[in-house]
Amino acid sequence: MERFGVSVAIIALGVAGVARAADQPRQAPVPAEARRAIADTRFTDAYRVVEPAVDACLAADPGHGSCIDLLNALAIAASRTAEPQTEQRAAKLAAEAAATYAPGTELEYGALAALESAMQDSDTPLAAEAPGRRALALAEKLWGPDSDQAAILTRNLATLMTRLARHAEAEALMRRARAIRVRTSGADSLTSLDYTRVLGVTLNEGGKVREGIGLLTASADGLAARYPDRLLERALAEGDLAAALHGAGRYQDAKARYAAAYELWARYDQPSAQMLTMLNNAAVNFSSMGEPESAVRLYRTVVQLGVSVYGADHPTMAVYYGNLGVALRAIDREGEALSYLRRALAIATATYGPDHIKTAPYRGFLAWLLPPAEAERERRALVDIYRAALGPAHPTTQFEMFRLAGLLMSQRRFAEAEPIYRECVALGERTFGADNVNYADSLVQLALSLAYQLKPGSLPEMKALFDRAWRIQRAALGPAHADTIETGAYVVAMSDGDRALAVSRITQSGVLARAAQRRDFDASAQRDLRNWSLVFAQGVALDWKLANPKPVARE
Repeated sequence: MERFGVSVAIIALGVAGVARAADQPRQAPVPAEARRAIADTRFTDAYRVVEPAVDACLAADPGHGSCIDLLNALAIAASRTAEPQTEQRAAKLAAEAAATYAPGTELEYGALAALESAMQDSDTPLAAEAPGRRALALAEKLWGPDSDQAAILTRNLATLMTRLARHAEAEALMRRARAIRVRTSGADSLTSLDYTRVLGVTLNEGGKVREGIGLLTASADGLAARYPDRLLERALAEGDLAAALHGAGRYQDAKARYAAAYELWARYDQPSAQMLTMLNNAAVNFSSMGEPESAVRLYRTVVQLGVSVYGADHPTMAVYYGNLGVALRAIDREGEALSYLRRALAIATATYGPDHIKTAPYRGFLAWLLPPAEAERERRALVDIYRAALGPAHPTTQFEMFRLAGLLMSQRRFAEAEPIYRECVALGERTFGADNVNYADSLVQLALSLAYQLKPGSLPEMKALFDRAWRIQRAALGPAHADTIETGAYVVAMSDGDRALAVSRITQSGVLARAAQRRDFDASAQRDLRNWSLVFAQGVALDWKLANPKPVARE
């Protein structure tokens, strides 16, 4: 993802003084050491050098007109050294000073770009849109609509719209950004193929899964064929394709692409932030494949490498500690899980504050371990945080609503869970797409909330919900996935005669295929089988022979 971190920020520093108005105030110079450090991505060194220079400039110039370059440099360095308050303050001061003393110049462009970046990473990302659009308009005026700056600004606005779940706007912007690159460098250029990757991510996030995966595949395969030595671009493309395949429930395909991405990263460099993100996502894929022990092993590797890249208490480590904690909880190692989850929450709270959307996920992780009443209060608070910051249609908000409803279901408060699931279903098709497994999950849970209430007249709706979810899961996950098997059992339970028999046979074949894939039958697999057996008792008898599975006799 191309952000206003290194690339655009360096452009902003590099052009300072090139095309300024005659009456524009002279800028206090950014120390050469800081410029070199930013260019080399040594942001801690840059921060150390530029912060005192900014303080001196602000003290000497109360209007800050001569401090804009320095403030932009400080915002850049702060963004990469986990100093969000400093980043936002510096970016705001630079933008205010530029609007007064250097309007319509590349200085203002750089300040607006830094402000957009700072606000994207704040607890109010909606505030990033206005400076981002002003920066884009200024880039088009200064350098033209097909300039590099216009393409990058358009791409970053698309990223913001995706984060805000405004997917139609994100798609339009990203198609425009890619079109600029294709016009200026050709469809098969390195830059165009990279923008094809980002457009694929944008479409996939917006629910256009097939087209998104198609573009991501074209990017990954095109880069491999035309630019085999461009390891970074290829690794990013393989990793993003793997993530999209994972989101579509194609876990085995995702596993292969993650392996390809890892091989490229291993050839590219020492552990990096992007490599760690890819490995973290690969661990998530293992969890979804029903391989929690493999996920835990990979998460431990991510934590170990992350400490070497960032240090043990860097905010990014909160992500890795939190995910390892969740994975450990999945294999019933709650004591160890709790220590990692608490550490993640402490780091996020110290960095962002308790109610920031970047802190909220760690509060959510720990909520799983709270008593029911406390967990409910926390879940409701998290839904409010996400609604306010991202809106009700955003996937993150919906996932938290889903967790709240699940908590109510676990307390047999089915009537209270039903309207939450209905809202998730209403929003889910538009947010995720009609063939997405997240949407299927909401269909299943809504049907179950109706079933447990024994509501008169609800049988036709329940049947339709289960049938639709089962079709999605069979296509996306395959017949041997646990979710497909469980939903198949519900369909059996609600069917009669030949249909029940047909669905039963399909479901049994999926069970046997899964058994064949899991010959070791570890404790996690055996627990899953025991849970499934309760479901199948509703409509179909399965004879689990773990060591030597064989076809199940019909009743």
